[in-house]
Amino acid sequence: MRLWLCMGFLAGFMAASLPARAEDEALPQIPIKVGESYQLRLGFIIVGLVCDDTSVVRVEDGGDHLRLVGLAPGRTKCGFWSNPKSPAPSRVYEVVVTRAPPTKR
Repeated sequence: MRLWLCMGFLAGFMAASLPARAEDEALPQIPIKVGESYQLRLGFIIVGLVCDDTSVVRVEDGGDHLRLVGLAPGRTKCGFWSNPKSPAPSRVYEVVVTRAPPTKR
């Protein structure tokens, strides 16, 4: 619950998108297919998070981890904060969501 309250606070407080950085090309990528999820363990208490495009990925509280769920094909940056006073996220990932392969009949 505390995570979601902090996320709402930070989402309203922070700019609409994550700051552009020269290192963006080297961001670690998280590949997900539409309808699938990815478990992310960051190793710190998350006090906030922001994803640039919430139509591409949804972030859910999974207890001791976060669950990233692919919603639609696309790319978005997601930043995770461990310090509420920091203007920059502690960790940033590029989430790449692709279409799931068609089911065989």
